[in-house]
Amino acid sequence: MALIVLSLAFIALCQDGDGDDFSPLPMSLQLSTSTPYYLSWGITPDNSTIQFQLTLETWAWVGIGWHAPGSDDSQMTNGDFIIATFDSSFNGKLVSVKDYYNDCTCNQAPTEDVIDNIINFSGVQYLSSTGVQITTVQFSRLAVTNDTAQDNPLIPGEDTQLIWAFGSTSEGNPNVFNYHKDNAGVFNNFNFFSGQTVVSTGVDYTYLKYWHGCVMTIAFGFCMSVGIFLPRYMKSFWWWFPLHIALQISGVILAMTGLVISLIMSNGNHFAYAHCWVGIITLALAFVTPLLGTSAHFTWNPNRKSIPLFPDQIHWWFGRITVLLSWVAIIMGMRLYGIPYEIDVAFGFVLLSYVLTYIWLDIMKIKEIGFRAYLLGTHASHHDFGQDVKALID
Repeated sequence: MALIVLSLAFIALCQDGDGDDFSPLPMSLQLSTSTPYYLSWGITPDNSTIQFQLTLETWAWVGIGWHAPGSDDSQMTNGDFIIATFDSSFNGKLVSVKDYYNDCTCNQAPTEDVIDNIINFSGVQYLSSTGVQITTVQFSRLAVTNDTAQDNPLIPGEDTQLIWAFGSTSEGNPNVFNYHKDNAGVFNNFNFFSGQTVVSTGVDYTYLKYWHGCVMTIAFGFCMSVGIFLPRYMKSFWWWFPLHIALQISGVILAMTGLVISLIMSNGNHFAYAHCWVGIITLALAFVTPLLGTSAHFTWNPNRKSIPLFPDQIHWWFGRITVLLSWVAIIMGMRLYGIPYEIDVAFGFVLLSYVLTYIWLDIMKIKEIGFRAYLLGTHASHHDFGQDVKALID
């Protein structure tokens, strides 16, 4: 009942300068089911102005957005957003409804438009008769504004991607605009003017993001990182080579799996972020490096006096560069998708431990074989460094 009263009150207020009032909100869409979140909207007869109503069954900031019709943008890239925030003390008062835009190829928080094109708005937070927390906000905006730089138009007959989000309690006060975490999603091929509730719903790829991150972290953070450690320090053990091969093959398979997942998630926008570019370069190296290793294995000569640049040393350096780039890609991916800070710290500690161990063993290796042999890949003249490592372990 309260929602009906609020809607009618807002409709009475929402009239343009010529006196054309809004029709009752005839169309609606449930945006989220886990925490019920609804969008209702209505359009003036001349298709010039759209009235929106957002209703969420919890107290939090709420927002929707969309991309330009016909664009290949996905997620938040070049998105036009309208975000409503409420008082941080949870007194039910609406603080603002503002126009936002994200003009970068990243998932950073959008910034306020230079020109705010929200015509009018109202909103409130309250407890329903059954004790459910309700957030509701109404606002209106021209379908096509004069702000061509930071507003995406809504055009009859043309579909767009609808984006929605609301505040998360795990990121601080949910009434204050902050990262939404998992409280977000999209609807593809959405048309406000079709007369239908939704043309075709999009897929929430949040779970795929986590799978992508998991398989890539295992592939590069474990398999390939440990895989390059074995031939460098463990050659005195007979099992180093089969374990090296097993780890590298597992890493490549997992990396290919992660690539397929990312292609599904990207929805055709494969290179929208710097993380994507670093990842592609890393994957290319990850596929080339085993081929170089295979060539080195079959051309190995036990009587050689030095280690050849090609393919052996290039194989080594490609492997090291692959692992280093993979760490950069993993960290960029964590930042892109807002992974909790604690996981960042834990992963950073693991990398630091690996790097310190690597540096310590390399210093020992230089002391044993000399810097020239270490740098040029020539064999030591007195004894094998691997024997020293084995002695330490034994």
